[in-house]
Amino acid sequence: MYRFVKIFLLIVAVVMMQAMNIFSQLEAPQKKIRTAKQDSLLKKPQNQDTTYLLNRTKTTESIDTLQPKTIDTSTVSSSLEDIIKFKATDSIRFEVNRKHLYMRGQSKVEYKTQRLEAEIVEFFFDSSLLSSQGAKNAEGKLFGFPSFTDNNETYYGEKINYNFKTKQGTISLGETQLSESYYFGSKIKRVDEDEYFVQDGRYTTCNAPHPHFYFGSPKMKVVPGDRVFLDPLIFYVEDLPVFIVPLGLYFPNKSGRQSGLVVPSFFFSQTRGVTIQNLGLYLALSDYYDTRFSLDFYSKGGFLVKNYTQWKYRNELSGNFDVSFGRIRLSTDEPYRKSWGLNLQHNHRINPFENFSASLRFSSQDFFRQTSTDLFIRQTQDLTSNASYTKAFENGSSLSIAYSRSQNIITQEYTETPAISYVIPQINPFSFLTGTFLKDISFQYSLNASHQKSKQIRIANLDSVNKDTSFAFNYITKIVHNPSISLQLPKWSYFSVTPFFSFSFNNYFRRLTKTMNPADTVVYESIEKGFFTEYRYSFGVSLSTKLYGIVKPNIFGIRALRHTISPSIQYSYTPNLSNPKFGFYGKYFDYKENREIMYSRFEKDGGGIAPTSLYQQISYSITNQFSAKIFTSDTSEDKTLDFLNATLSGSYNFVADSLRFSDINVSIYTPTIPGITLNASLGLTLYDQDPSQDQQGRISYRKVNRFLIETGKGLFRLTNFSLNFSTGFGGGQIPQSQTTGQQSNDSLSLGERFALRRNYEAEQCDFWGDQSPGYQPFSMLWNCNIDLNYNYNHQLLNVKTHSLLATISFSLNPTRSWAIRVSGQYDIINRELLSPVININKDLHCWDLTFIWYPIGYNRGFYFRFGIKSSILRDLKIERRSSPIY
Repeated sequence: MYRFVKIFLLIVAVVMMQAMNIFSQLEAPQKKIRTAKQDSLLKKPQNQDTTYLLNRTKTTESIDTLQPKTIDTSTVSSSLEDIIKFKATDSIRFEVNRKHLYMRGQSKVEYKTQRLEAEIVEFFFDSSLLSSQGAKNAEGKLFGFPSFTDNNETYYGEKINYNFKTKQGTISLGETQLSESYYFGSKIKRVDEDEYFVQDGRYTTCNAPHPHFYFGSPKMKVVPGDRVFLDPLIFYVEDLPVFIVPLGLYFPNKSGRQSGLVVPSFFFSQTRGVTIQNLGLYLALSDYYDTRFSLDFYSKGGFLVKNYTQWKYRNELSGNFDVSFGRIRLSTDEPYRKSWGLNLQHNHRINPFENFSASLRFSSQDFFRQTSTDLFIRQTQDLTSNASYTKAFENGSSLSIAYSRSQNIITQEYTETPAISYVIPQINPFSFLTGTFLKDISFQYSLNASHQKSKQIRIANLDSVNKDTSFAFNYITKIVHNPSISLQLPKWSYFSVTPFFSFSFNNYFRRLTKTMNPADTVVYESIEKGFFTEYRYSFGVSLSTKLYGIVKPNIFGIRALRHTISPSIQYSYTPNLSNPKFGFYGKYFDYKENREIMYSRFEKDGGGIAPTSLYQQISYSITNQFSAKIFTSDTSEDKTLDFLNATLSGSYNFVADSLRFSDINVSIYTPTIPGITLNASLGLTLYDQDPSQDQQGRISYRKVNRFLIETGKGLFRLTNFSLNFSTGFGGGQIPQSQTTGQQSNDSLSLGERFALRRNYEAEQCDFWGDQSPGYQPFSMLWNCNIDLNYNYNHQLLNVKTHSLLATISFSLNPTRSWAIRVSGQYDIINRELLSPVININKDLHCWDLTFIWYPIGYNRGFYFRFGIKSSILRDLKIERRSSPIY
């Protein structure tokens, strides 16, 4: 008996020593050994982060609650293959006997690519099971909801259980986001990495915490990156079931671009019958390019086949190609017509110094009118195409090779021009001559070589009734050189003196000679091919200064008014180069009019730059600038406002045989008046006009060398006037809702969205207005823009034209989600309303409603759309339209 008691006491002593050794390892070396009665609960001060590493394959040192070290867990049987990192801000309790880890306070566990975060986390090492959940605050609301992340996929729930061995888990009241979609349900079970089952599942693209719509099913299966299965499918709006599909369906759930069918629009038209629009196939062929084939089919109006291909590679090149072809008619009374359109856009940044860009557009005559419902596109008549290659050199010069084409799709006329240009920027060749004005001599040069081909309509009168219409092709080829030299002399008192010399010349490859046969009075032309040059030059000097006038009225908040006058006068000399000895101009005798006719020998190539008269003239300009200094406050600087600029210009030719005074031009504009833009220009002539009659008896007027004041008609006569006045005004504000100040749904993270939905409490309706702010004036945000254009032309006394167009656009926001836009143009002189458009839009958060109405005109009709905003479900929509096409 004594021996048995002795052995028992020895065993107890060994066990106690082993227990004391274990607890001494759990404490810091500087602290006393804890007893078993004190538990193994390790606490640290609040708001401090403690991190530990669990290594499942090595035996290391003991825990230090202040420094991250490893725990000896060699006695814990587990098959984990990597280090587990865990931390918490409140407390950590590790019970070795139970093989149990308990953490609280922003707890986080990381294992390979998996991360679990929650307020409370428990780890059971025997079963490799993690359990996490949130906690309640003093108000009884949950916080610290657990989130599980694996391979950049995050899941939130009220409680998450996960097994590291089987890689399976369950999430109570779980929610996740994949691409643009959200999935949530009463329970989410992860079977493996590529398969999830959702009980009472919901699928939606609405990012509101309590979604406005969703597709639900008691049984849902999610395959990440592939699709979502629902059986059956129930569609809910505001939690009310709208319809049910008693079949198993699925939604695509692939992020990025994916190949597939394009859902078409389907509707009826009185003139075109059954209409199927944009039925097609989308192919995501690569990360760098994709293509879409589609078909528009009209049972009474033909078909249109379309292809749209786009490409992009880094920041180096991007573009798209859009081509359409079909046989279409607007009504059953018209024949089918071939209709085609081509649009190419491309930009290529070869290197920092070289770029290539192209914008090419071609189409058949009635393509836009037959295929588009947009009013402005249907009115398109001219198409412009451009392509260019540019290269910049280290010396600052640049080279450009370009192609341009302008086409009128109504008349089929076009002009296309390939060109090459080279530009040397302004340089100072004598900048090294410091201390002398020669260093300010500047030189610049540009060259442009082009070949223009144009197709134009030629109309010949066969008789008083019949006309013959044909097309003629014209060609213009030339090389244009523009060198220039200027010198800035030192200031002379208050004046700036600038001498200048300009010289330009063109090269041509053919020269024209005209003669008239006296027998039949027909002008005959002969072309001489070769390399020819035409030039012009001029030189002169300009003088300018500035005058200031300041008045300080100190009334109505205006501290000072300043008037700045900038007069400038320039003398220039241009020689007469019309003498036939230069070879620029030729002459022949017109036996019909019994006078000599002078013509440019390079007129077929746009020549005639050489002056035909001697110009020794003085040009003048006077610029007036009016500004004011406005009082703002005692603590800030006064504001300077430039409210009017006016410039008057003209010239006088000393050596002209008549009409020495040019027309006087005046331009006026307002630079910085808030809310107002005013631009005006007018032309004034000092000379009178006399009538003349041609052989057909038509009367025309021409300017004569007689001043208006000599005949008592005043000092000058207005020949042209244009005015553009624009202004905008508005007021009010968008009505604020009671939720103003809360975070926008668009900026909510998945965790914030889940927390709001889980702690959602319906707001009590304030029936009696006890909590309302009382009376508030009704105010809506509105804006009105008015643009007024007036043009007047009276160059000839017998011809006078004028037009006055008012363009008005009005916008109104009755609420935060409603927007109304009205725009139109009114011809005030002809009293005609042109192209009014009414656009109404309702933003329903995840849905939108659009209504566009053209009340009058050829394009009168409407377009209505109600559908989901998300690009994934955008084909779920209701469309109605009424127009001449649909």
